[in-house]
Amino acid sequence: MKYFINIIAIWSILTCLFSQEAEENIFSSEAELYHQTELFGKLTKIKISPLNINDVSKKELEIFPWLSEKDIKNILAYLRTNSIKKISDLEKAGINKITISEIEPYFQVKRVLNPTFSNSIRAEYQQAKADLPSTVKYLQKTIINYSNFNFGFISQKDEGERNPFDFYSYYAEYCQQNKHFILGKYRVFLGQGILFAPKLGISKSAAATYGAFKQSDTIRPYTSSYEIWELQGVAFDYKFSNLKLTAFGSHNSLSANISDNKITSFNQSGNHLDPNKKDNVIETILGSALSYNYKNIKLGIYAIKQKFDLEIDGKNNNYLAIGTDFNIFTNDYPLFGEIAYADKKVAMILGNKWGDNQIRQLLVFRYYQKDFPTWHGKPFSAQSSFDNERGIYYGITYIARSNLRFNIYFDVWQHPETRFWEKMPTSCNEQLFQIEYKHQYNSFRLRIQNRNKEKYITVVESKIRDVTRTVYRFDWSNDQSSFSLKHRLEYTYEYIVNEKIFEKGYLVFSQLSYKSSIFQLIFRIAAYNTDVLIYMYENNVDGIMQNRIFSGDGFYAFGLTKIKLNSKVELQAKISNILSESDNLKLYLQLITHF
Repeated sequence: MKYFINIIAIWSILTCLFSQEAEENIFSSEAELYHQTELFGKLTKIKISPLNINDVSKKELEIFPWLSEKDIKNILAYLRTNSIKKISDLEKAGINKITISEIEPYFQVKRVLNPTFSNSIRAEYQQAKADLPSTVKYLQKTIINYSNFNFGFISQKDEGERNPFDFYSYYAEYCQQNKHFILGKYRVFLGQGILFAPKLGISKSAAATYGAFKQSDTIRPYTSSYEIWELQGVAFDYKFSNLKLTAFGSHNSLSANISDNKITSFNQSGNHLDPNKKDNVIETILGSALSYNYKNIKLGIYAIKQKFDLEIDGKNNNYLAIGTDFNIFTNDYPLFGEIAYADKKVAMILGNKWGDNQIRQLLVFRYYQKDFPTWHGKPFSAQSSFDNERGIYYGITYIARSNLRFNIYFDVWQHPETRFWEKMPTSCNEQLFQIEYKHQYNSFRLRIQNRNKEKYITVVESKIRDVTRTVYRFDWSNDQSSFSLKHRLEYTYEYIVNEKIFEKGYLVFSQLSYKSSIFQLIFRIAAYNTDVLIYMYENNVDGIMQNRIFSGDGFYAFGLTKIKLNSKVELQAKISNILSESDNLKLYLQLITHF
């Protein structure tokens, strides 16, 4: 507790200067993040080479989650008759100030040539552990663009592994207006993501009307360092008239835990300390999809044959999956859905977004049967494994004024069939209220998030408990040109109703930031005193998303710097440590070049 009291004193003295990370509003969740999501990867790439706002396309604007369908329409309509001289001019197009501040880092008003060659080399070091021969983690990523051709090679070695190419991804890509071809490692996105979507996708977030409605290219090269569920082989799209045909084939090795010659689970961490458990399962996939686009209507159908070369404990290892999806835009408000059938199981999602710039609403219903194959899917859900879930979600974004925004959502869902050792269905609900206010240089954000769920605490006891978790979080930031500072005060509690067990936790941090044309520095110090797990999204070198998890009592600090050595080379470094412990030092170094 003494650490927490000390930091309260420091925090109360510090005064006002960090623009809020817009990404946190989307990505921050109560889960440990390390690998970047596909969206985060796109945004990072755009930050390096910002888009020209005066020459932006509808497809490029759709990348940004802070823009609604109506926002995109207003921007494009404004650009037909006007030229934007500074990003704040978007307010004349009807875009509110908070949204403008969120998208500003990704745009500029002059043309910038995209790099034709980019390379990232990253090393991560943490203090030695007795059970690991090496605590160094290494990644390199090389991307080459030439005319309609793109090439890439990514390799990674995790801590404890000796092979510098323990994981690798490679691809050759050809893109033309009506043709798209990939050879190597890639990913597929179909419909709303029930059967195929980036596994590190986004579902619920504090942006209440974003996340459920998914749009993406059908096929994309695999550029993530997440070491499972990529596809390997050939994929292509071919457009003719209003139709698009997609076909793909994959033959890939996966790492699994095997018992009695059956797959019991897959290695999601990517850490391969036992060579006998690496690439010990072969997955073969053949798939095709056909979509029809006409004006504001998109319809799709698909069929996939999937097979593992070993039996899966409790599940089928060889099955055919079929599905259909639709997007119907009426007055720029999408009605969307997908239904899939695989291994004699059904999964379905239906949703609708509606509302203008002031009030935006989202309603989503999902129904996923137990043991539905979730290997490559990531639709809207309340949990990482989305099978055995039925629920309804309602979110609303209310922009009261240009500088005042509310986000609210309600989610109710059930796990209707037995899971793990549970003896009965379990029910859950979650609510979020967030208000954001921007006044001159100051930004304020208040979030209240509550989750109620029924769960079994132990295997031995068959008694179910009602568990409530509530988070109160207040952020205050002030952006003063080059210098800025952000403060957070957070209180979290968990209450087991039946046992009347009450546990709580506190987190406070202050973050100083300085940014110039060639140099960026971020320093954060945090204190925590908690009996429950508290999650803190934090800045890192490009390519890493990270939620830090705290418990107990202590200080934590990190320093991050990014230096542009010249227009083509950037050096990034981060050091972090739990100051009250002696063996938690971590160091990140990254060199980025682009030409």
